[in-house]
This record gives sequence, structure tokens and C-alpha cells, in this order.
Amino acid sequence: MHRLVLVLIAALAALRAPAAPPPSLEEEIAGIDAITADPNRKMLVLELMAERLGTHRNRLLLLRRQSGKSFGRIFSEQLAQRGYSPEEAAAELRAVRREFEKQWRRYRPSAGDGGSPPARPVLYIGTGVDHNSVGTFVTVTPEAGFDTRHVSLVGGVPFYRLPGTASATSGIGDAYVSGLVRGDAGPFLVGANVVVGFPTGDETQGLGAGKVTIDASGLIERRFERWRPFGRVGVANYVFNNVGYQRPYISTGNAAHFSGGVDFRAHPRVILGAGGFVVRPWGTQNVHSRMWDHGHTMPPGGGPGTGPGDHGPGMGHGGGMSATAAPLAAARARTLGLGTLQHMSGDMPFLPPNPGGEVPAEDLRDHGVTGWVSFRLHSSLTLNFSVSRSFPFELTTVSAGLGFDLGRLLFPGRGF
Repeated sequence: MHRLVLVLIAALAALRAPAAPPPSLEEEIAGIDAITADPNRKMLVLELMAERLGTHRNRLLLLRRQSGKSFGRIFSEQLAQRGYSPEEAAAELRAVRREFEKQWRRYRPSAGDGGSPPARPVLYIGTGVDHNSVGTFVTVTPEAGFDTRHVSLVGGVPFYRLPGTASATSGIGDAYVSGLVRGDAGPFLVGANVVVGFPTGDETQGLGAGKVTIDASGLIERRFERWRPFGRVGVANYVFNNVGYQRPYISTGNAAHFSGGVDFRAHPRVILGAGGFVVRPWGTQNVHSRMWDHGHTMPPGGGPGTGPGDHGPGMGHGGGMSATAAPLAAARARTLGLGTLQHMSGDMPFLPPNPGGEVPAEDLRDHGVTGWVSFRLHSSLTLNFSVSRSFPFELTTVSAGLGFDLGRLLFPGRGF
């Protein structure tokens, strides 16, 4: 009887004991652990593993300190929590190792930098189509520069195609240089970004600000598994497409801006996000419409319609337009040639008495929400969609664009 009880207990213990990982998984874990034992190679492996998990490498470092387990073991356990089988986990480990071997051949790490790779060339082309009730804006922006783990410097020259009442205006915008420094602060990633723009775009055509512009901002983010909350606060002397959405006007004047949100990695190739933005200008604000029908004049009386419910932009102020305000709006539109704006809703104060006129800072206050989704079609090709809503201006902007990372395609080695 006692023997039977002992046999039953042993059988139950065997059933409850976790199954030992298959040899292939143990071999892959051992292979990864052998690589991460080298400090010069560890950070690259962690970056590759973090990308597949949709988290940040700091998360893996934290789990290492908390559990004392090897990085290979931690990675396999994180995959198991996401529903991966041992065979699938082994395949992921194998893929990480192969990608590491491919990229490591292109690196020349220095001992003084803790094994960080050298600067990665940045060659990027961003395209975008922004549509709202005002019109459709087309943008193509090539960028070039370099990126390292802590510093990046890129320059770009955007090309715009702007709508008009009788024709579209096309041309280059303001060239810019953007510098970013970033680093770890405990579990957070923090950074400082400065963008300097140069007046290469024609101000009278709505293609540029007409002066040197500066946007300085601070950044902070943190990763939690698949989530990445982030925030940004900055000060600039211009606002048009650097905060929230592509605006149909350029305002040059001091302004504080705030934005934040959260990304969610729904899939290794899909990122969803939502957030909000606030713009608070102060002092003198000079506005340049990007919707002016350049080179064309409207016939007398050919301004926006003044029938019921059809009011000039910037004249709404919370309701319909009075009988005395209607002729004023029509006169402003005739001055600017803004016939296409007759269907625009809400308060959009970019109709000064003449192009480049001043408006009160409070008329340019803006805030709203935005949502986005990004699909990584290829390691060097990303498809992006976003929808933004400006509450004060009652303006909804839908955007779509492609990002071509030619640097990643031509130089597969990555900086981080």
C-alpha cells in the first residue's frame, strides 16, 4: 500500500513539473548568452531582442537585475508569456543571432564607447498628403545626416504643393537642420531637440516663414512592454506643421507648444498611437496664408458667399456672421484671393487685411487630439496614417504618407 502511494505521488509530481525546454531552445539560449557575455556586443543583441518584443532594451536590463537570469533565458520567457511555443521561441532566438551576425560585421565598435556602433548615415525621404476642409497639401522631404546612440544631426529641404483657387503653388520650403541629443535617465529616455530653419521658401507664396526660425524642445519617454508613453514641451518662433498637423497658414511669433501621447506596438510591424497637442502663442504674431491664390485676382464681389450659414474664415467667433461682418469678410477674401475658403468651418484666423498681417496672439491659440497608425512594410519602408482634430478651428486633417529609409537599405548597420 505504501509503495502504491509513493508511486502515485511520484506520478503526480512528474505531471505537475514543467516540461524541460527542448534541446534546440537550450542551444539557442546558450548561443545568445555567449554573445551577450561580451560587453562590446551585448547592447546590439539587446536592441534586436527589444525590437522583437516591442519594448526597450532598458526593460531587459531591469529584468536581468531583478531575476539574475541570462538575457537568452529572459528573452525566451518573455516570448512564452506572449504565447510562443518553445520551437517558435528557438526560431526567434536564432533570428536574433543571425541578424546580430549580419550587422556586427558592419560595425567597428570602440572600447571607449561601451561597444556602441559608429555613426549611422541617415538618408530618408518622407512623403505626405494632408487633407482637410481647406484643401490638400502635398509634401516631399528628403533628409540626410547621421545618427548615433546619443546624438543625431540631420538636414532637410521640404518640397510643397499647395492648393489655390485657380492653380496650385509648388516649390521648396524652408531648409532646416535638426540636432538631437538623448540619453537614459533611470527608466526614462530623455532628449533635447533644436530645429533651425532657413528662409529658402518663398514667403509670398506660402512656402516659408520669411526668416530664420528656431524650435527648441525637450523630450521624454518610457517603454512598458508594448507601450511607449511620451511627452514634448518646447518654444518656437513659428508654427505651421511642427505642432499637431499641417496648418493652412504660417505664423511667425513666439509660441509655447506641448504634445504627448502613447504608442502601442500591436504587432512587430504595426504601431498604433493617440495623443494631444496645445499651442499657446504670445506677443506679436505675423500670419502668412498658405491658401492665397498667388498671381490671380478675384472679380469684384467674387469673395466667399455670405448666405445663411456661410461665413468667412476667422470670422465665426462662436456663431454666425452678422450683416456688418459679411462685407468685411468678403473684402478680406478679395484682398487675399481666398475664394476656396468659403466652405471652411470654425475660427481660422489667417485672414489679415493683407498677406503677412498681424493678428492677436489669442486668435492663434490651438489645441486638439490626434491618432495614428504606422505599418512597417519593409525594414526601409513605412506607411503612416493619422487623423488630427483642432477644436478651436473646428478643423479635421487626415494625413497619409510613406517613409523611405534609404540609409537602412544602403547601410543595414543601425545606430541606437
